[in-house]
Amino acid sequence: MNFVQPTTKAEMINTLKEIFYFYRIRREDFENVTLDDLSLQRLTYVQPTAAQVRAKAEALLLPSQTLRLLNYQKELSEKRASLAKESAAITAETAALTSAINASYAESVQRVENEAVKKGIAHGSIVLDRIAELTVKKNTDLAALNLSQQQKATRLAAEISALDDLISDADDYFSDLCEAEIEAKIEELSEKEEEKRTDIFKYNNSLSEKEQRYANSIIIKRASLQLQHMEIVSDFYTKDELVEMGYYGDALSCVMGYYNTLSASAAYNDIVADRDLPIYLDDYYSNLVYLYRTRAGQ
Repeated sequence: MNFVQPTTKAEMINTLKEIFYFYRIRREDFENVTLDDLSLQRLTYVQPTAAQVRAKAEALLLPSQTLRLLNYQKELSEKRASLAKESAAITAETAALTSAINASYAESVQRVENEAVKKGIAHGSIVLDRIAELTVKKNTDLAALNLSQQQKATRLAAEISALDDLISDADDYFSDLCEAEIEAKIEELSEKEEEKRTDIFKYNNSLSEKEQRYANSIIIKRASLQLQHMEIVSDFYTKDELVEMGYYGDALSCVMGYYNTLSASAAYNDIVADRDLPIYLDDYYSNLVYLYRTRAGQ
C-alpha cells in the first residue's frame, strides 16, 4: 500500500487505520462498549478543634463528676442535719437537767426540814446552814450545767459552720481532680481521633487502589473486545498471511517513520504510553518497544 510517511502523531494513527482497513476486509464498524469507570465514595475526616475535644471530654465526665459531687454534698448535709438536730435538743436537754437539779435540791431541803422537825430543831442554825449548803450546791450544779451546755452548743455551732463552708466550697474541693480527669480524657479522645484519621486515610487509599485496578481491567477488557472484533471482521487472515501481504511491513514503516522524527527517549516514552499500537502491531509491538528502549538507553 502506498502512503505518505506521517510527520505527526495524528497522521500516524490515521495512516495506521488506512493500512489496517486496506489489508483486513472491513465488514462492520466496531462499536466501542461503554464501560463506566468505578467511582467509590470517600470518607471525609474533619479534625475537631481543641475546644470541641475539651467540650466532649467535659460532657463525657459530667455525669460521674456530678454524681461524686452530689454524694459528697449529701454526706456533708447528713452530718450537718445530725449536728443541727443535736444542737436543737440542747435547750430541751438543759431545761430537763435544770429541772432535775431543782427537784433534787427541793427534795434534799424537804428531807432536811423533815429531819429537823423530828428532832425539834426546825428553826435551828444547823438546819439553816444545811439548807444554805444545799443551795450553794444547787447553784454550782446549775452553773456547771449551763457552762457545759453552752460549750456543747458552741462546739456544735462551729462544726455546723465548718460543714456549711465545706458544702459551699464543694465545687472548689473537686476542681483540681475534675480538671485532671478532663485532661486525661482529652488525651484519650485525641488518641482516638488520630486512630480514626489514620483509618479513614487507609480506607480512602484502598478505594483508590480498587479504582485503579478496575480502570486497568477496563483497559484490558476494551483491548480484548477490539481484538475479538478484529478477529471476527478480518476475513480470518492468519498472521503469516498478513506478513506475506505486507501488512506488518507497512504498519512498522508508518510507525517508525513518525517516531524516527523524535528523540529516542521521547519516542520510547510515547510508544509505551500508547494504548493503540499493540492492536495494530500485534507481536511486533514488543519488538518496537525493545528497539526504542535500546536506542534511548533505558
